[in-house]
Amino acid sequence: MTIKIDFKYEFYGEKNKPVILFIHGFMGRGEDWLDVINSLQHEFNCLIIDLPFHGKTTIKEGRSKLTFGRVGKALISLLEVLEVKKCHMVGYSLGGRIALYLALRYPDFFHKVVLESASPGLKSEKEIEERIKQDAQRAQSLKNEKFPDFVQEWYKQPIFANLERHQKFQELIDSRMKNEPALLLESLNILGTAQQPSLWEELPQLSVPVLLIVGELDNKFKNIAGEMVLKNHNFHPKVIEACSHNVHFQNPLQYTNIIQNFFDKN
Repeated sequence: MTIKIDFKYEFYGEKNKPVILFIHGFMGRGEDWLDVINSLQHEFNCLIIDLPFHGKTTIKEGRSKLTFGRVGKALISLLEVLEVKKCHMVGYSLGGRIALYLALRYPDFFHKVVLESASPGLKSEKEIEERIKQDAQRAQSLKNEKFPDFVQEWYKQPIFANLERHQKFQELIDSRMKNEPALLLESLNILGTAQQPSLWEELPQLSVPVLLIVGELDNKFKNIAGEMVLKNHNFHPKVIEACSHNVHFQNPLQYTNIIQNFFDKN
């Protein structure tokens, strides 16, 4: 079985600086991180990527064999090709779930990790069944609704409280409209929360320091972060005031300061 993914990636910074791998969320792309990277690229070498089914990344071979875990392995292979032996990592939402998977399964590749609004997956078969139904409804929406309607409905979820009042919200919507609905449908089927391995039981084995960033207004992921902290002393929670799910978009300056301080600590 061969899987070949041609990742769209770009470095921002100097080669001799520590590398940070940034992984975006659902409907996003690597450029989502530019407001954060602008302040970091003088101290770090920032690596942004487009995930499969997003942006300009293409799947050359083995599309039907892709799984959540194989996408994770493909990212590790990319680091090897780029000769990045060890780096920091930042992941948001979907990207955070992938980052947690990588930190647990490939810890030797990472110094420190930042998870923004991310979860270890679902705990029970009942939760998985409910999420599969929910994703099936979203899939139907992607097939049957006008794509702008789907995007607008996505950001009406409670976890995105107050996001639409952000001065750059329309820019965010415009960037999401660059996606292809058929590819997002594949992303839900392969990278969705119901498709990933549940990582809850593995959390006590985590050996990499992890900063858990959540928005004050995102009650769902504040609760998840609280549960994660109880599993392992390597988790360090940070709640950002007046933000919801997409913290790095809502307050990039504070976000940047927080993660830089975390990475700079010994």
